[in-house]
Amino acid sequence: MGETGRMIGSLVVFPRSVIQRALIQAKTLDPKGYAPPEKKKRAAKVLFALLWGSFAANYLFQKATGRTDAPYNPVNILKWSPGGLTIGSVVSLTEVSGLLMLAMGGSDWAKGQLPVAISKTGDTFVPYYKLVTLGLEAALDKKHIDRQLYRELRAIIDRQMWEMGFLDKTEGGLYSPNASYYEAERSGEWKLKHALFGTEPEEGAAEEIARKTQRDTFAQHEYGRDWKDLTKAEQDALSKKYGLE
Repeated sequence: MGETGRMIGSLVVFPRSVIQRALIQAKTLDPKGYAPPEKKKRAAKVLFALLWGSFAANYLFQKATGRTDAPYNPVNILKWSPGGLTIGSVVSLTEVSGLLMLAMGGSDWAKGQLPVAISKTGDTFVPYYKLVTLGLEAALDKKHIDRQLYRELRAIIDRQMWEMGFLDKTEGGLYSPNASYYEAERSGEWKLKHALFGTEPEEGAAEEIARKTQRDTFAQHEYGRDWKDLTKAEQDALSKKYGLE
């Protein structure tokens, strides 16, 4: 196994390795067992290091990626649930098949849920699906771009079915996706994070970016400096003149 294989292999078995190491050290601390005081002391240090090392790794992971989940949290590491890739794949396919049958039967609810289910299944079965999707979203300032495509396709099919007389609806009642929902505004940093990890800016971050850009534009126009380099009096004067928040 090469360097890359060892690195990837270590990440894959990380939770099992942590649990295994913790059990070994906990066994050393068993009051009924026999172990020299020095060994027990070392075992306690290892358990302490595993605990705080996991918290530190989780904190750095969230800061670097912008994600809110906690894969290295000790509590999450110790969680166990049946499944895996095989069972998960079967469940995904079954969900898509069931929704597809309901959608063919005319269920609007199933038609609405189908794009989400197809997106999850595509990520499992289509090579580089997620990588390409996230890259396009970052480049085009979009979100859920694959779901948008499915929903626009649904709108086309619904109209065709309506024109053929198969849908008992008025023209105004035909499905039409909300295009503005799929628009996204990200800074260069968040574009990179989204392309690599699929994360989005915190709520309100886009508005803050827009405000910062506006402030810098006016500051450069009036004083030839960025907003942060202005004095408090200069900032107040600009805010009053241009109505900045």
